[in-house]
Amino acid sequence: MVETITYTIKGSLDQVVSIYADLNKFADHHPLIQKVDVLDSKPSEQLYAIYEQPFSWLPFKINYRARVIQKDERTFDYEITEIPFTKAYFKYVFTEEANQTIQIKLRIEILSKIIHKRILMNMMINAQDKIIASIQRA
Repeated sequence: MVETITYTIKGSLDQVVSIYADLNKFADHHPLIQKVDVLDSKPSEQLYAIYEQPFSWLPFKINYRARVIQKDERTFDYEITEIPFTKAYFKYVFTEEANQTIQIKLRIEILSKIIHKRILMNMMINAQDKIIASIQRA
């Protein structure tokens, strides 16, 4: 299952890119992430342990791994693993437009054996919408 979304926000390209390059900063804007630990760091690739509470009304938490790979100055890939029967891939491409406007193209791909992929995709898109709104307010 694949979804592609384009966001347009106001701001500094460098500041926005720096949030996506570091999951500790990213977590400050993510509505579900509770904690992030750096497991391994290389110049263009970092591995993180992510601790998330997917439902605020349930005391249920999950943890998974996220590998952030910087393809170039404006392109990042996230590989999400260690979710049971599921892998997810996010590709972010940032483009600076006129008047400090930034276009963020996001491609989400979910590979899963679970039957509720659509629910998972909707949760991921909803979280991305909230991340963008939080960044825009900052």
